Amino acid sequence: MACAPDGLSSDIGISLFSPFFPKKGRMVCGREQNDLLPGVPLPCRSRKHGTRMTTPRKPAASRAREVAFIGGTTSTPFHRRPLPTVGKVDNRDDIRDFLISRRARITPQQAGLAPGGRRRVPGLRREEVAVLAGVSTDWYTRLEKAHISGVSEDVLNAVARALQLDDAERAHLFDLARAAGAGHRPRRPARRVRAGLQRMLDAMTDAPAIIRNGRMDIVAANRLGRAMYWPVFQTSHPGQGPARTRPANIARFQFLDPAGPDFFPEWDTAADITAGDMGRPGTTDPLPVSAERLSPMPRLVRHVPLTMRDGVRLDSNVYLPDEDSSDLWPVIVASNPYSKDAWFGPRATPQIERFTAAGYAVAVVDFRGTGSSEGVKSDAFERVEQDDIYDIIELLADQPWCTGQVAVWGLSYGGITALRAATSGAPSLRAVASIEGSTDPYTGEVVRKGALGLAMIIGEWSTMMLALVALPPTAPWLRPSAFTARLRASKPWHDAWAGHPHRDHYWQGRESDPAAIDVPTLIITGWRDTNISGAWRDFEAIRAPRRIICGPWLHGMPEGQEQAPVDSVALTIDWLDEHVRGIPPQAPQTPTVSTYIMGAERWEFAERFPAVPSVDRALHLTQDALSAGPPAAPGRVPVTFDATTGVAAGLGMAAAPHDQTRDVARSAAFTSDVLDSPLDIAGAPRISLSLAVAHLDVDIVAKLNDLAPNGHTTLITRGFQRLSNPPPYTGTPEPPDTSDTGHHIELGFDPIRYQLKSGHRLQLTLSAADFPEYWPQLSAAGYDVLVGSESNSILRLPTVPAPREMTAPFELPAPPRATEDRRMTDRQMTVTIEENTDDTEVVVRGGWQSKGRTVEDEPIELIHTYEISTRAHHPAATRLTTQTDITVGTTGEVRTVHAACSLNPHGSNSALRVIGNDIDEDRRWHTPWQA
Repeated sequence: MACAPDGLSSDIGISLFSPFFPKKGRMVCGREQNDLLPGVPLPCRSRKHGTRMTTPRKPAASRAREVAFIGGTTSTPFHRRPLPTVGKVDNRDDIRDFLISRRARITPQQAGLAPGGRRRVPGLRREEVAVLAGVSTDWYTRLEKAHISGVSEDVLNAVARALQLDDAERAHLFDLARAAGAGHRPRRPARRVRAGLQRMLDAMTDAPAIIRNGRMDIVAANRLGRAMYWPVFQTSHPGQGPARTRPANIARFQFLDPAGPDFFPEWDTAADITAGDMGRPGTTDPLPVSAERLSPMPRLVRHVPLTMRDGVRLDSNVYLPDEDSSDLWPVIVASNPYSKDAWFGPRATPQIERFTAAGYAVAVVDFRGTGSSEGVKSDAFERVEQDDIYDIIELLADQPWCTGQVAVWGLSYGGITALRAATSGAPSLRAVASIEGSTDPYTGEVVRKGALGLAMIIGEWSTMMLALVALPPTAPWLRPSAFTARLRASKPWHDAWAGHPHRDHYWQGRESDPAAIDVPTLIITGWRDTNISGAWRDFEAIRAPRRIICGPWLHGMPEGQEQAPVDSVALTIDWLDEHVRGIPPQAPQTPTVSTYIMGAERWEFAERFPAVPSVDRALHLTQDALSAGPPAAPGRVPVTFDATTGVAAGLGMAAAPHDQTRDVARSAAFTSDVLDSPLDIAGAPRISLSLAVAHLDVDIVAKLNDLAPNGHTTLITRGFQRLSNPPPYTGTPEPPDTSDTGHHIELGFDPIRYQLKSGHRLQLTLSAADFPEYWPQLSAAGYDVLVGSESNSILRLPTVPAPREMTAPFELPAPPRATEDRRMTDRQMTVTIEENTDDTEVVVRGGWQSKGRTVEDEPIELIHTYEISTRAHHPAATRLTTQTDITVGTTGEVRTVHAACSLNPHGSNSALRVIGNDIDEDRRWHTPWQA
């Protein structure tokens, strides 16, 4: 029997109610027949499995008390012909070996499929068997991993047909399923709840709360809940005899008791909702068995409080697999500041459902001071987040439904949190998976290579977070006064960053040491992400079991990338299965390093990076060329300042680099001879430069390009150094060397795996600006590069032989097909670049829109736009303006946030307006920045 948390039946929901019945309630379509009211037809209002949640519309008198759904329900997967139930036997190895061996013996041609490309395993792939059986890939993967309990006879027959089993093999498969306890278990009424859930109810002292099952029996309540529903409880003891033992039932009271219409002010609406919750008598599931139906929906328990060591309560949503309640599950934690209810939770629904389908519970936790959690968040990457993730891990490991094994998974800030967890020393942590994260927010996220970022970190992120953190939540314990205090303590994060451009006391404690990571760690990153250097630095420092997958991607999930997308969720599940559950991976062993070779446009798999030891190839700078031998004549190459240089290099979250010809024309270019064989770069190139500079308020920007025979110029990698803040970024550089030998610097590029083809040429460009990635230097100063025999201006490339074959017979999984019923969709606005007629001013515009429904089923729309401009010889004219608008809810119950920011090199002006949940707050900031 599929059961809800703490032993509740599969149709139990937990609700907090206002004293008035809402006009719109939470509806779950039950699967039990209506044996309470056999003579009253109650139409089922929803045919969809799982929890359907909408925001309640509350009368004005009740708005002071929050109405929120605490627990969700789902129904048991549809079984048309259940298998007989027998005692469970641990035969997981037999099930796994049997299915894998039968899959391996069938060729694609035998199954009527195209053979496709290189295969890492003999026979059919898992996804191919799933297609043939008419089930989802995740569902079949669970079967092959021996999660066979509860599988219907129809599914087993479909799998048997797909694997072309004969009668004896089919009978053996069914025997294995019966021994594992597969099949339908008869429902039993849930009259009691576990002590832990009752304690959670009793802890809610400021709001009435009840727990009811699908038949509308009230099975538990807190003190205020019993008081509010006292008339209903009275009907459970109508007189003498057996009827005295019947439970308090909302439907019986509502439809049959004369006091029902007086208790429910809007009786017609309330009756309609109750009918929808209970379902039509005798209704059976009308949906056919299909891949969509066979993907089990997780059960959702909302607003689970987690109390930190300092007493602050963080709010979490817990998603539990739709399996027998006697099972225990490891839990995956996703913690970030992106709102589990309004934005992150809905956007991550596809990933969460796949994790729960694989047998993991998932806990999505709001950072302190964000979403529905208590506390204040006025800055990013705070030290307390390290303590919080430790406490979150240990509190969840101690839950009665958890095996005590915890993993942490996340993207971007969530990926940073995962790596922080890996260094926290939490005893219950077993593994982490970090996508586009790093352990050092100074060099990796905010002040990249010594200079404050512009487009991505501020234009696309911090200004948007000002609005998202201010969105009024629907927390049961977060009072309006506490949220107002949070708003009044908030401030734009970028103002603090501008005040600390050097690695000073402000940044201490915001980083973590990757060498301290002692749990298995999966890192997923992209060559076009702005923090590619941080990901590889962390990977090299980790001494625990590790794996890295690096594709040709921008910042974001690998599934949504235009080029070479992969299924990162499947990779994460495999990683966690191995290191959390101890399930050995299938042969061949997944490689430690998976890198995409840019230029060659294919993957390379190895146990190290580079796959073979690299050899440095030195190229000397001449007047306009890269020479393999030292040049004879010394000279100087001027690099003039142009603040608009860099717009062709793309934006890390919004746009890939395009043809570099425009930026090359504004830079000093050094080009190699035509290559007579492929040139493979694997690692981080370095360049030594001798410069003539009058002062250190100068930026050195170096880029490597692939110049094709047709003139198209492709960005390979880039490097940056602000002379006034070189590594280790303390803001105390050596004074400029004005001697004849020049001011010497060593500059590192971002790591890359790239192949230049025969007939192409390598090109190095040097400039004094990289807009809009960085704020241009106000000095508008250029520099001279000293070249020739007496200089030390040399480019060093880590090169490897061009690979002939794949290093390992391995294949990364392709992402699943996106479903049309996603809870939220994101649309990236096209980044536009406009220049005036004399090419002295450039304007970059971009943004994105998220639109869908929140976890509470409220409509939500988030629109963020930005405009960044500068002038070629007037960097003081650089401007960034952003606007973020968030709207949640329907007419009469709308919550809105409007944030607008205007920044220039001298300071920022920001405004925030928040309306909703009895809040109307207007905040403004004017912050001058350091010169």
